[in-house]
This record gives sequence, structure tokens and C-alpha cells, in this order.
Amino acid sequence: MKGHITVSVLIFFCISVFCAACAATVSGPSAKKTAAAIPVKAVENKFDHKTITPEDNTSTRRMEAMSKYQDVQDYIKEISVKYKLDNSILIKAFDSSYFDYRVVELMDIPAEKKFWPEYSDKLLSKERIDSGKKYMADNKKALDNASARWDVPSHVITAIIGVESAYGKTEFKRTAVTSLGTLAFEYPRRSTYFKGELTKLFILADKEKADPLSYRGSYAGAIGIAQFMPDNIMRYGKDGNGDGRVDIVAVHEDAIESVAFYIKEHGWKKGKNTAALVALKQSLPDSAYASSPCDTGNRMTVKTLKNKGVMFSKAYPDNDSGVLMKLDKDNDTFISVVFFENACPIHRYNSSMKYTAAISFLAETLSAEDNKTAAKQTTQKAAATSKKNTPAKSTGTKKTETKKATPAKNSTTDKKKK
Repeated sequence: MKGHITVSVLIFFCISVFCAACAATVSGPSAKKTAAAIPVKAVENKFDHKTITPEDNTSTRRMEAMSKYQDVQDYIKEISVKYKLDNSILIKAFDSSYFDYRVVELMDIPAEKKFWPEYSDKLLSKERIDSGKKYMADNKKALDNASARWDVPSHVITAIIGVESAYGKTEFKRTAVTSLGTLAFEYPRRSTYFKGELTKLFILADKEKADPLSYRGSYAGAIGIAQFMPDNIMRYGKDGNGDGRVDIVAVHEDAIESVAFYIKEHGWKKGKNTAALVALKQSLPDSAYASSPCDTGNRMTVKTLKNKGVMFSKAYPDNDSGVLMKLDKDNDTFISVVFFENACPIHRYNSSMKYTAAISFLAETLSAEDNKTAAKQTTQKAAATSKKNTPAKSTGTKKTETKKATPAKNSTTDKKKK
């Protein structure tokens, strides 16, 4: 019996030592990727305090501040020397930032993967249209100035800002350092791209004399009202209010000017159309469809598209050109759309075909609503002018007759007559 107890204790001791060794292998800043094959339990995200469960174990789920890890430290040394950036500012930024693995998950489930009716219902809702009308009224001067300068309609600028940040009302919880830092070091598929954007963020902050942590944005690292990536802020950011700085995080004039300039630089043509949902009289071969709104090889005129059985819901000039694409599939029927020339600049802003269509249709709706408002104001003004110029009508009041005054009697004459 005693021998059995001794053997049991010995086995328990060995198992304990083995488990402790395993735990030491998968934990700590220096843990290697090979250890990630061991299942990792759900962990608490230190940024948004949500519990996340990894779908795969490609990462060691590093939970200390980013600055604690060797690869981040090497990156800090590299860019501080190469771009003459303040090392202490970089360290401070990473000291306050943690890897956010929800960001990695969101990269693989973007909103554009939703079916078109669900996607469009959200982006083309009455609330978004009404908010867009208000935004255009509140920012009329800035929109008019940008539109006149870059030949991009104000309703297109408004639609982009409306979808990107709900007209600047979206409260972005993540700093760009958190999002870009996570993707730069924990998203191997596109780590080179996101490391480049992270570097541009620090260069931008240095140029603008801003705190890198003051830039907030989406899970993909897009920043502010216009949702520009750092590189695009440096290339296309514009000072719309004339204060000498480019601030698309808080200044609407800057965001509006920057969006207009970006769209113009990517090929916007004044007076051209963007997109139209269409129906087909018969099925068409795959060769009739384009691969992108910017695909010039499959571009056809409206007249040619009509001859192929494409039916438009409203009239477009026969010589306007566009590409036919399958927007989505509803059971066994494809939802088809024709993207005209001005769809391409919008597609350059976001490469999702559904995004391009949503921006086009929201802009068209805002334009129609703006025209209704303008027509109503013109009618009211004309009515007011007409009323002002119309002679006043007689009130019908009887005139009061004035009695003739009776001459006063001459008392002296009267006395002589007597």
C-alpha cells in the first residue's frame, strides 16, 4: 500500500512539473510562433474590454503594451533613425497601446460582405438621407467652395462623408496606433502595407506637431471624418479653413476639401454619371460583364447596352459609357448595375463594388432632395415677391361725407338792419 502511495505521489509530481514547463513555453514576451499550436483560452482585450475568442492560433495573443516586445522595439529604433523621429514620442505611443485582436477578426468580415439589400438598407436609410440634407445645409459654404474649386458636386462629397463617418458623428474608439500597430505586427497577410501606414502616421504626427495617439479611426486604421489612411492624408489632405494645418479628425472644412480633392485627382469628370441599377431582358454571357467599375476594356455606350437587352429605369444619353457588373445575387437572379465613368473615382476611395454603388445612389438621392428644397424655396420667394408687387385692394369702407361750414353771422350788419 505504501509503495502504491509513493508511486502516485511521484506521478503527480512529474505531471505538475510537465504542466509548469508547458505553461512557461507558451507565455511571456519572447514566446515563439510555434508554441501557438497549443489552444489559447478567451482573453480580455485591454483596449475595449471585450472578451474575444480567436478562431485560429496563429498568434501568441500578446497582452502587454506593444512597447514590451522585441519586434516593436526594433521597429521604433529603425524609423526613429531613418525618418529622424523623436524616439521618446514613439515609445510613449506604444507604451499606451495594446494589441487588439478584434481588429484582426474584423479585417476578415467587412461590412461589404453583407447581401446588397441589407447593406443598402443601412447606407441608404431615411435617417442617413435626412442627416445628409442637414449636413449640406450646415456646411453649405465649405461644400460650395470645395465643389467650385474641384468640380466635384457637394452631394457626392456629402455622401462619402455620410457613409464613412455618419457625417462626422461616429465616435471612433480605437487610436490609429492601436489598429495599425496590431495589423502591422499581428496580421501577416498584409503586415508590410500596414507597417508602412503606421510609419506614415508617425511622420504625419511629427509634421503636424500632434500627439500620435490623438488620431482615432476605424479598425483598419482609417482616420477621422473622411476616413483617410495616413498616407492619403499626406498626399491628398487639404487645409479647408485656412489655419495652416490639415485636421480631418475634427475640422469639417478640411475633411470636405480633402474628399473633393481626392475624388478629382482620381479622375472625376464634371457632368458625368456614376451608377444605375438595371434589369436584363435576357441572360448575357460572362464576357459582357466587367471585373471592376474602372475596367475600361468592357466599357460600352448606353446605346450598345440597350441593344444587348439592358433596361434602364430612367433616360441616360446614348453616348454615355459604362460597364455592366453583377452587384449581387438574389436567389438565382443577379442584381445588375451599370457603372458610368464617375464611378471609378469613388471605387478608388474604397474598392468594394457595393460601396461604390451605395455612394452613387446616396449622392443621387441627396441631389434630388436638394433640388426639391431649392425648387420649394424658389416658389416661396416668387410668391412673396408677387404678393409684395400686387396693389392693395379697396377695403369697401364708406366714405364719411364732410358737411359744408355755415358762415358766421355778422352781428354789426344785423344791428343796422334792425
